[in-house]
Amino acid sequence: MNDVLAEAYLLYDRSLRVSRFRIGSILSLVLMLAGVSLDLLIYPELLYTFLSIRVLCDVATAVLLAAAYTPLGYRHITPFGLAMVLIPNLAMSTMIYISEGAMSPYYAGLNLVILGVGVLMPWSVKETVGFCLASILFYISACLLHNHADIHWQALFSNVYFLTLTSIICTTATFFTSRSRFEEFRLRHELDKRNQDLARSNEQLEELDRLKSEFFANVSHELRTPITLIISPLQDALRNESLPSGVRDILKIALEHSMRLMRLINDLLELIRIGKGRSRCKMRPIDLSSFVPGMVDSVRYLARLKKQTIHSQGEENRLVVMADPDKLEKALLNLLTNSIKFTPARGSITARLLREGPKAVVEVEDTGIGIPAKDLPFIFDRFRQVDGSSTRKFQGLGIGLALAKSIVEEHKGVLRARSEQGKGSIFRIELPLSNGIPQPEKILEEWYEQTDVLSEIYQAADRKVGIGIQEDQREIPAVGAGESSILIVEDEPDMRRFLVSILHEQCRVLQAVDGEAGLAMARKYHPDLILLDLMLPGIDGLEICATVKKEEETRNIKVVLLTARVDEESKISALERGADDFISKPFSTTEVKVRITNLLLAAQLEEKMRRRNIELEDALRRLKETEAQLVQSEKMNAMGNLSAGLIHEINNPLNFTLTAIQMAVKEAGNGSPDLRETLDDIGKGMTRIRDIVSDLRTFVHPTSEMRSQPFILAEALQIALHLVSHQLKDLQVINLVQQGRVSGSKNQIAQVFVNLLVNSAQALRARSGNGGSPPQIRLSSATENRRLLVKVWDNGMGVSPKNLSRVFDPFFTTRDVGDGIGLGLSICHTIIMNHQGKITIDSREGEWTEVTFDLPLAEEE
Repeated sequence: MNDVLAEAYLLYDRSLRVSRFRIGSILSLVLMLAGVSLDLLIYPELLYTFLSIRVLCDVATAVLLAAAYTPLGYRHITPFGLAMVLIPNLAMSTMIYISEGAMSPYYAGLNLVILGVGVLMPWSVKETVGFCLASILFYISACLLHNHADIHWQALFSNVYFLTLTSIICTTATFFTSRSRFEEFRLRHELDKRNQDLARSNEQLEELDRLKSEFFANVSHELRTPITLIISPLQDALRNESLPSGVRDILKIALEHSMRLMRLINDLLELIRIGKGRSRCKMRPIDLSSFVPGMVDSVRYLARLKKQTIHSQGEENRLVVMADPDKLEKALLNLLTNSIKFTPARGSITARLLREGPKAVVEVEDTGIGIPAKDLPFIFDRFRQVDGSSTRKFQGLGIGLALAKSIVEEHKGVLRARSEQGKGSIFRIELPLSNGIPQPEKILEEWYEQTDVLSEIYQAADRKVGIGIQEDQREIPAVGAGESSILIVEDEPDMRRFLVSILHEQCRVLQAVDGEAGLAMARKYHPDLILLDLMLPGIDGLEICATVKKEEETRNIKVVLLTARVDEESKISALERGADDFISKPFSTTEVKVRITNLLLAAQLEEKMRRRNIELEDALRRLKETEAQLVQSEKMNAMGNLSAGLIHEINNPLNFTLTAIQMAVKEAGNGSPDLRETLDDIGKGMTRIRDIVSDLRTFVHPTSEMRSQPFILAEALQIALHLVSHQLKDLQVINLVQQGRVSGSKNQIAQVFVNLLVNSAQALRARSGNGGSPPQIRLSSATENRRLLVKVWDNGMGVSPKNLSRVFDPFFTTRDVGDGIGLGLSICHTIIMNHQGKITIDSREGEWTEVTFDLPLAEEE
């Protein structure tokens, strides 16, 4: 328990003790004297004695009660409370002593007092136990002193037993009551504290609301003068018929949006005045049967722009109400333009006029998008919008319906709404009928007299509502010409037209009216720059920016966000999603042009750099391929020089040996069969050596074979098999290659087979010891479209997917240092490409690899 709570509880406890003390004292005074009737029935002979005791008891209680109203009694209320309940118990114990002792029925009075303490007095357990012990002690003393020589022990024990039980019950009740009393106080204390905090917060909110309203009112008043000074010169300038069309269009945009701003300011001021009770209505009789159709006619062209139908129907007889014409017009106009705004093309709006008893009813019904049931109770709240997200389709501040409701209530009327989402809404105005007689001519005359700039602005700006939402979502034709292209994504037509007007001279401008169309056009046309609004229907600007920067094909497009938000959080969000720049509204045309020009220049430089990088990468690739071919050529030259000397040195003794063997075979004649068999084996071996030397000579000295000429593919394969026979030892080689004639270099194709067979052999040996099927190389061929398709397959270690696309790169290898330099497959790729063929590789890591290449078939002779 904290100190503040403890102190508060002590004050509360003392106050409660004082209150309960006074109640207990009054009960004691009344009930003690009421006991005289009991004395009269049970102990009539002791009536006066008992009466004296009762009077003395009440006198003492009365003195304590009087003292409780003094500061002394308030400070010492605890001992006063103990004395107040012990005095009656002492009086009853005295009567028990005088009468029959343990046999006296007056012990029941002690039980009553003990129970009364448990129920009434807000004591602690300690105080209750002390009181109960004192009461029992009083009773035992009275019984023992009554006649100590002849004590009725059974009655004494029985009465003391029940007094003790009553005391235990009283103490238990006190324990739980004191706990619940403290808990109740604690909760009430916290509730009071929170109520106080809430009251202070409410006062602060009211003060903030007052300050906000005053601020809005002051700002609005201050804005009226400069806006008027903007509108008047614009109107004067537009009267000049010699203005160029482009300038006139820009001035019209400026005038329309100045009027729109003035209307918002006036609506806001009117709402504040009504909220403060400062609004004044110039009431006069108005005939709704002519007023409502006139309002419908005034907005009919807006409905036509959206391809809607609008009409009025209902009461043709005069329906007169007392109203302020300007304010009633504003309320009804808000409802009509709201219906036009939220009703799609080919929808309908009906203004219905009814008489219901003493009320005139105006209903505005539409077939629009409707209002969700969860939002319906809040649509008349100030600044409340059903869709307040950055992707909302309809603009507005959320004050139109609030203002309409306030105006109707000013006229002692009611504004209600019914709606079903997806089907439409009905807004119902109920106004009390009047017996007044309207004076149309006088009213019209007064209206003309009161017409000023602000009235014109009201009418023009009010009828501007909803015009911008009718645009089709189809693609708008591009404007302007230039090397660079810009995509403008903006749902506000005037803003989009203005941006196009200042940018179309320097580049080609594409346009989109919402987020979805903008994203589709970015993917389709890949503009150099996208200028988009942050708040867009469908998909907002931040999401478009993130999507464009994430996709591979559009990530290099520059993105500039156009926003009215100037807070740091919005800027950080834009930059985190990849925006290259953002422009805050309001902006200058110079700022937009300079920023766009700089970003387009940067985009052009980046594009040139990307192209240059591609060219450099291509040159580097060709350089690596050339280097690989040079290395291979040098390698082959070195092998040629070495092999030339080796072949020359081998050829002579080889020819001599073969001649000697032939002579030995002739000399053996019909000699020993074993000798002839031995000489035969030697001859076959030497013949194999001669063939290998011949193949090696052909491989390292291609001469004329390097030129493209017809040859049998199987022969080139045989050369390769001879050259790598040692590497293929202990491996199963299945040769299914056809005896097809192809056109090319026999020697180079033999080199391709050598490289592929060596690779397969190494892959199979790397796999050995891992179990599975026996190591195998399978070579096959097939004819397709005048080309011979060759496949070399093995069940070796395979190639990982991440390396599969790089195996033909020069110097790429997955082997250990010293086991190869990564030129084999690159050379194969170069040779096959030079033969106007194609080589590919497919593999499953740990299972198999298959290399496929094709060669052109030789022309038939």
